[in-house]
Amino acid sequence: MFYEKRFSNWGFVFCFSYVSLSLSLVSAAWWNPFDWFEPQLSPGDCVDSDGGKNYDEVGIATGDFNGEYGDYYDSCGYPGPRYILKEYYCGIDGNVEIEYKYDCLNGCSAGKCLPSECEIDSDCDDGKEYSIDTCDNKHQCKYDPYPPICTDSDGGTALGVKGFIQETYTTVLGVDYQRNGTDSCSETKILEEHDCDDPGSAHNPKQYYCKNGCLEGACQGTFSNCNPGQKCASTNKLVFLSGNCEIDYQETRNCRYGCSNDKCKSAWGIEVLRFIMLDPAEIPYNHIILDNSSVMFNVTLKNNANRRLTNIPITVDDNKGWKQTKDIDFEIGEEKSIIFEFTTSENQILNNPHIFNVSSGNEGDTSISVNYDYYLIVLDNNTLLDLSQGEEKQVIVGEEEYNVSIAYMDPSRLKLYINEEVVSSSRGSYNRFPNGGYLGVFDIIFLDYPGGLRQATFALAPPGINATCEDTDDGKNYSVPGQTCFGVQCEQDYCIEGWRDLVEYYCEGDEIKSEIIECTPELGGEDCIDAMCTNVAPVPPCDVCKIGTKICVDENSYEECISQGECSHYGETQMCDEGSLCEDGECIPENACTQVGKRKSGEYCSSERIWVEQKTIDEICQRDFECQDFGMFSEHYLLS
Repeated sequence: MFYEKRFSNWGFVFCFSYVSLSLSLVSAAWWNPFDWFEPQLSPGDCVDSDGGKNYDEVGIATGDFNGEYGDYYDSCGYPGPRYILKEYYCGIDGNVEIEYKYDCLNGCSAGKCLPSECEIDSDCDDGKEYSIDTCDNKHQCKYDPYPPICTDSDGGTALGVKGFIQETYTTVLGVDYQRNGTDSCSETKILEEHDCDDPGSAHNPKQYYCKNGCLEGACQGTFSNCNPGQKCASTNKLVFLSGNCEIDYQETRNCRYGCSNDKCKSAWGIEVLRFIMLDPAEIPYNHIILDNSSVMFNVTLKNNANRRLTNIPITVDDNKGWKQTKDIDFEIGEEKSIIFEFTTSENQILNNPHIFNVSSGNEGDTSISVNYDYYLIVLDNNTLLDLSQGEEKQVIVGEEEYNVSIAYMDPSRLKLYINEEVVSSSRGSYNRFPNGGYLGVFDIIFLDYPGGLRQATFALAPPGINATCEDTDDGKNYSVPGQTCFGVQCEQDYCIEGWRDLVEYYCEGDEIKSEIIECTPELGGEDCIDAMCTNVAPVPPCDVCKIGTKICVDENSYEECISQGECSHYGETQMCDEGSLCEDGECIPENACTQVGKRKSGEYCSSERIWVEQKTIDEICQRDFECQDFGMFSEHYLLS
């Protein structure tokens, strides 16, 4: 059984907890609830009832065609004359595709080409003679196997002259009839030219591009061949040309926002690549992330240029030094996803907010329509903490100290007192607090029963600054090694190995520039050593580490970075307390855990994030995960 349209697919997921029962709907392309009643095809499958490109049988192709799932019937006629067959079939990718078959020489009827010879049925109820099988399939034979007689007033393809053709056809029933066609202008620069080269030209004229305009059925001015490519044929129509100025009918495109410079315009300008989506695929929360985490963007674009595009640079940029460019090829009409991956650092914390946008450009061929910018706030990993309702904690961000407590919370929203100012937020989002710093809420635990855990996990970031280009050696200083940074993009001066040449980076506005220069005595020395021109070998530098940073020596000990004059280094080995292990530079209890409420082998993870033995029968339980008899509720005696 076939249906003209299909229902969207939905699945059902039942989620149970000891507090409540909830029902939610989620999209599930692999399952259709109507499958309970009748088997259906899954999107991506395709079935063709006439077995593929079968021009002699009418068929129905069932599957996905241009993003819409349904049944697609072979048919005749539009676009073009009635001898054109639209044949639907299953492509190699499992989707429905279409072929326009133009050479049904004896006509097209009921979704198939008519045979060259017709079997006449004169026994139909109305007494008339019809062809093809039975009276229930009443299709007259349209043409005999011979081409029509055609005359053309302008002698052929004369684009500068308005012409008129007459085609005379004879059916197998011996009836003659005529089709006429007159050259005309369908757009300001499109001529519809009729000639006798192809049967059916009276109803299916060829289209030509007139570079000087079309008027009263003829191209104006001097006419010459055109280079292949796309052209604006009017203020809102784009056409694709072959070498003789003939227009490819199937590639003609209406431009919603107008046509200019031989390209369709978008709402934002000339559109070559259409921006589909900027998806932060690997960011677990909407617009917040901790430093030293990975950020992955999936940028989806579509080629709307009606020509193949090669080596098009696609750039994702926050205009604060977080920038990446990839050169991409696009086939005609191709939609392609490009993955961009970044790694955060402490520098990104200083340059909040990060506003990513997408652009393209190749020899002036710019334009992607970006319909939104993506905001991302990078938060200080060192400030990440859990805060329970009723607690107050101190958080140090840079040189600022904040007293933080919970003013209000529910399962999705949070209000914090930050130095007595109220800042509101919700899970997975960020907010600015009064001094310009940022709050990002990663999780809210809200167990809605007496004694239930109510806790928020969040992090902070200092007020952001505008990224500017900075050079530690103050420009083109060849006798001092320097680092030039714009936001998080940094370049170090360096020597070219085996040469006396120095690569010197410097700022020009907010851009990082570089030059290669040969070291001379006037520049500080004839040798290039350690990113500077000099003749003196440098004194080996002392070790440098961040004061207070700890590193694990093994699982039971650690070393802490300390100061020694102008240098810093890791000091003596320190042992962790008994019952603790060293991990990521910190001594943590051996019985530490990460997920509050998780149970295993008679223990549970407490709000202090350590494993605690569960209570047994006849003991008072404050939370259900304290109890071995899971499922009982707050403050009760367990029954044996």
